[in-house]
Amino acid sequence: MLSVIVVAAGRGSRMGSSVNKLMLPLCGKPVLWRCLQRLSCETAIDEIVLVAHPQDIPFWNELGLHQHFRLLKAIVPGGETRTASVRAGLAAVSPQAEWIAIHDGARPLVSSEDMRLLWESRSSSSAAILVLPVNETIKRSAVDSPYICETVNRQNLWTAQTPQLFTRELIEAAYASSDAVEISDDAALVEALAARVVLVKGSKFNIKITNPEDLQLAETLWQMQEVESIMVRTGMGYDMHRLEEGRKLVLCGVEVPCDRGLPGHSDADVAVHALCDALLGALALGDIGQHFPENDPQYKGICSLILLERCRSLVGEKGYSIGNVDITIIAEAPRLSPYRQAMREKIAQTLDCSIEQISLKATTTEGLDATGRCEGIAAQAIVLLRLSKPQC
Repeated sequence: MLSVIVVAAGRGSRMGSSVNKLMLPLCGKPVLWRCLQRLSCETAIDEIVLVAHPQDIPFWNELGLHQHFRLLKAIVPGGETRTASVRAGLAAVSPQAEWIAIHDGARPLVSSEDMRLLWESRSSSSAAILVLPVNETIKRSAVDSPYICETVNRQNLWTAQTPQLFTRELIEAAYASSDAVEISDDAALVEALAARVVLVKGSKFNIKITNPEDLQLAETLWQMQEVESIMVRTGMGYDMHRLEEGRKLVLCGVEVPCDRGLPGHSDADVAVHALCDALLGALALGDIGQHFPENDPQYKGICSLILLERCRSLVGEKGYSIGNVDITIIAEAPRLSPYRQAMREKIAQTLDCSIEQISLKATTTEGLDATGRCEGIAAQAIVLLRLSKPQC
């Protein structure tokens, strides 16, 4: 079992803000929220213990962290020093926790790859930390002096990041044996016990937010990573209607000559309904019944292309555009090949895209099931949406 202690009890004075820097917005949510959001996506993590400044706990409770992050086991008050805060976190983890990772709440950009590499390192050691090699030339000055007194050899020098991972037994022993008033790195206490600490190469994106420039950089990086993670979205829709005498048969906005049609509250265009569901599904916005209820009189007899146009508007509002559409109509009769081009044109016009982005196929079920017995017509649609503007 892996428990992660998120240390967030500092004041962040170097940020120059009147509030804790972890409360400052990062793409619309507090920095600490973004940190917990990243950690909560990791399947290896079983629980999170948040160590917060006592004055900040009412703010985090009011924000509803427990309701939004199911892995959050507890929010505990930190101490006067980081050492005291980590000790408070250690006291709050579950008894079943065998591994403990300690993470700085000011590092909201830790990636799944960082976590994976760190977690896999446990097979070779009881302690591991994320690090980056020092690439810049290092100069040392005398205390309170503006002059260089030494150029430091950077070979085998590393900058430490978090999370830092330890067996529970090792990290508890390190903190129990330490009299240190303040440390900035948990691995230093473990090193004092002569334990071996594995270095795991981290990412330059896993920055620590310390000053206003760091927050600006974090905003840019967060947006870039969010865009990459949702560059495309896909959705699938399916619908089926029975055939009934006395109704027109409308498919993809085209009236098809037939002795029977499809009944429904609207024009019952089964292909367009499937496409609407695919678009809504790609955006995680529910289904066609939620947006256009059958008991709403304004939709009685409405052309389904109007519903499709409204779904297209939602696509644009969410910052996406149509990539491609693939529709399959399942019907034993009538033959649809003479109307296929007109159907593609109608769909392309309504979605404001090229006809080359619209695929339309028709098939039968060889006499099987309700469509094969000519009792009804079904349709399925798959869509791909492309991100056209950044979203936070």
